[in-house]
Amino acid sequence: MFGEGVLSLGKLESINREGYISGWAGSVDAPATIFEVKFYMDGEKGVGQALPTTKADKDGNDNGLNGSHVFSLQVPADKIDGKPHKIWAYAVKDGQEIMLAGSPFSYTAYKPKGEATATAFAQIGLAGCQGTCHPSPSFGYAARWGTLLGNGRSGTWDATNNGLYDKLSGKLGHGGQALSCGGNGNINCTALATWFTQEFGP
Repeated sequence: MFGEGVLSLGKLESINREGYISGWAGSVDAPATIFEVKFYMDGEKGVGQALPTTKADKDGNDNGLNGSHVFSLQVPADKIDGKPHKIWAYAVKDGQEIMLAGSPFSYTAYKPKGEATATAFAQIGLAGCQGTCHPSPSFGYAARWGTLLGNGRSGTWDATNNGLYDKLSGKLGHGGQALSCGGNGNINCTALATWFTQEFGP
């Protein structure tokens, strides 16, 4: 496996809820070498579906190797379907595909449902947050959708434990006015939980 031993290093680090794959691949004995990285979904090489390839040639956290060895790629849009999947990643070294540490990586990725959840979104009451600090349309559906994808303060992710709910319910600090469900800002947290359920449900 590429990631064990001293000379050959690499790891599939993460796949977030928007389907962005990230990791690194490099070699301490040849730090200038840029490795191609291949990906397979729901099965290892020879079994899973091949995804687009990329190169590990970006700046970022690469375990302290000299040079740039980070890779990033988004799962194809038709594979961002709200269902659980696994990704295997391989670095191509001397013509051989060598599995990266961290493979397989399990994830579920989502994309906005748009009009299908617009009514639920409108009930949250975010319009009252717009002003000098948050000019329109910063609280529109598209702008706030991604905030829901972050874990809540408890580290879990569900209708009442996510990045946006914690911010609007007062569980997290706020640089402007204090926020609370049904209080300042007139935030309807029940509507927010309903939107979450509709957005990320089947």
